[in-house]
Amino acid sequence: MIKKKIVLLAILFIAVLQLACKKNGNEKNHDNFPDIKKLYCFYNGEYKGFNVWMVDGNYIRREIFNEFIYGGNDERYTFVPESEIWIDASVSCQETEYSIQLELKEMSLTKSGLSYDSAYTNALKTTDSLRQAINKMINSKSAYPLQGNRVRDTGTGAKSKYFLLCSSVPL
Repeated sequence: MIKKKIVLLAILFIAVLQLACKKNGNEKNHDNFPDIKKLYCFYNGEYKGFNVWMVDGNYIRREIFNEFIYGGNDERYTFVPESEIWIDASVSCQETEYSIQLELKEMSLTKSGLSYDSAYTNALKTTDSLRQAINKMINSKSAYPLQGNRVRDTGTGAKSKYFLLCSSVPL
């Protein structure tokens, strides 16, 4: 009997979490949230009609939703304003573009009627393809040759006899 109650409570808890993440119609109610302006770090630009913001992920996890990771959009999270994509500012520069592309694809698929899970899985595949294409492009380029015996000005007009650390490393 106790095990059944625990299982039912767990199912109820999961259902409540899922409802918290789903969009409730077109309504956006930010009245119960902390100061939403504090979470914006900087505007990253407009991508395909969506405003992309770098946001304070720690603040979001602490004050709004503790499972916010990497980024989000208004199709997934009720607290993200319409036509905005949020990317956690702690995401590295190298990963930012991938996160933006993932959110765009996920939003597009969700709006077309696909479930979130299916949309996310498809968006991950698209992001993986993008990574592979970029890696292929990078690997097809020849390495930039380093100049040998490089010296640098010490700021006093005299040339330093110390070479940069990588000047003797062959490619």
